[in-house]
Parts: sequence; C-alpha cells; structure tokens
Amino acid sequence: MIIKKGSSAMLSKHGPGLEKIVIFRHRITDTLQFTSLKTYPQMLPHELAEVLLSRIIAAPQVVDVCLLKEELAEVDFRQAIKLTVDYQVNAIGFRDIIYALIDKFYIYELRYSATRRHYFEENVETFETLVKSFRLR
Repeated sequence: MIIKKGSSAMLSKHGPGLEKIVIFRHRITDTLQFTSLKTYPQMLPHELAEVLLSRIIAAPQVVDVCLLKEELAEVDFRQAIKLTVDYQVNAIGFRDIIYALIDKFYIYELRYSATRRHYFEENVETFETLVKSFRLR
C-alpha cells in the first residue's frame, strides 16, 4: 500500500495500524502537530530531537513513551538525528525509528512505526535501506 498526500508518503505492507514507513516534509515555520513548539533553521540536532519527542508525547492516545536511543545520523550526506522510541496506543506496544534533518526551509522526517510484538523486526531492514537511498532533489 502506498498513499501520497501533498509532500508526504506512507508505505505499508500489512496495513498502517501494524506497520508503516512515512516520509514527511514540514515547513520550518509550521507548528508541529499536537504541540505549540516551533522549529528554526539553526536548530541543533538534539534540539530537533526534543521537539519530535514532545510531539509523540503530546499525541492523543499515546502513553508510556520511552526514548530508547538518540544519536547523530546521516541522510543524503546531510547531518540528521535518529530517534528510537517505544510507546503504547490502546495497550499495544509500538516502536518508531525516526530520522530527521533540516534543509533550508523544511524539516524532513523518515519514520518507521510498527508493533513491537511481531512487525517491527520484520521490516526494519527495509526501512534502513530506504533511509540509505533517500535523496533530496
């Protein structure tokens, strides 16, 4: 399943409730969903990570958020941040891997979200391959 909407795309093999890869592009001046937090072009990677984590914490129905790992990464030969986050929605455990980078006027996010119980391990390599091949035009 591939769904494109504006500058975003979602890919899923088993349905978005079980696992999905999402590619987002946000304007740097836009307020991030579920928060009143703003971003700016000179943000340091760990500041961007904090804003993204705050968005997850503020999302409706999301509970027990746990940041497992935050590390510097590279996407399209550009400095990025990589977050690994566990959380629950309706008593179902999920794990997300989020790569994010700022490029001029936009924030780009590549996110893999899947249930921890079965689907996460099944498709994490596919997601990492997508991240390595991702290029901005």
